[in-house]
Amino acid sequence: MPTVFIAGSAVNLPSRFKEGHVLDYADATLLNQIWLKRLAARLRRLLTLGQIDTTSIEERVREIHAEELAPYSIAQDADDDDPVLAEAMEMARALITQRMAQENIPPPKNLDAHARAVIEGVPAIVEQARMRVEARYSAAASLLGKTNAPLGHTNGTNGEA
Repeated sequence: MPTVFIAGSAVNLPSRFKEGHVLDYADATLLNQIWLKRLAARLRRLLTLGQIDTTSIEERVREIHAEELAPYSIAQDADDDDPVLAEAMEMARALITQRMAQENIPPPKNLDAHARAVIEGVPAIVEQARMRVEARYSAAASLLGKTNAPLGHTNGTNGEA
């Protein structure tokens, strides 16, 4: 189930599309935007990992485009600044290093790759990360007095005392 952040709250959205759904223009446009966002996130990740470069990116786009559409995976498709992904990565890294310390083994050199594998294999980590992020957003909103005013604007005086 995808999650979006609206007014500082994590909101789980039910799947809009089910088998047999007849697409109209708006639905097709929405699915295209989702697909483009997922493609961009995967390409950014591959560039960051050094698995593609500017000369091979077009070929990789064609390969990804030819792949069968898979369900959303936060470890593969999320933007790097996704707060749920960041929290899940921290949790997975902590689990890995804790377990390896218990067995007197040094942590692996490619800890992030292992953390992403843990996230893919243990969906409960993503759900727990989602709840932590939502709790942090709620706490921050309550500390700020649940104001929706833009930063720097107080009492209609544009930040002036």
